[in-house]
Amino acid sequence: MAEHDFKDSELVEVYVAPDELMATMVRDMLEEEGIDAVIRSDQIVWYDGIAKLSRGYWGKVFVRGEDEEAAKELVTEFLSEEDDVTH
Repeated sequence: MAEHDFKDSELVEVYVAPDELMATMVRDMLEEEGIDAVIRSDQIVWYDGIAKLSRGYWGKVFVRGEDEEAAKELVTEFLSEEDDVTH
C-alpha cells in the first residue's frame, strides 16, 4: 500500500463500505486505476462491530476532490462487476 500526502487536498467520500474487505478492495481498485484513495474506519477499537451495528456501515473510502467523478464511476462499475460475480 502506497503512502499518499493528502494534507493539502479536499477529500470527498466515494464509497460507504459495509466491511473492511470491501473498503480495501475498492481502495486497491482505485489505486490500480491511478487514483489515490484512503480508508477511514468508523469502528471503535476494542468494541468489535458496535459502530457498524449503530451506523450500518464499517467505514468510508475517500479520494481527492479532483478525482471524485472518475472515482465514483469506477466504484459503480466495480460494484456492478462484483454483483455479477456473486449472483
